[in-house]
Amino acid sequence: MDDKPNLTEVTSFDRTKLKKTETQEKNPLPTKESTYIVQYKLLLLYLSKTVIF
Repeated sequence: MDDKPNLTEVTSFDRTKLKKTETQEKNPLPTKESTYIVQYKLLLLYLSKTVIF
């Protein structure tokens, strides 16, 4: 067996035959405002459980 890989398929590959695609973000990052809202809600939840009225 030869230790070198067979590169004939790679070298003869034609990139122009590929379809053009648009990249779409599947899982976008949260906005700064939404993270603040979550932090605020967690703080309120924490305070409501620790403070005795």
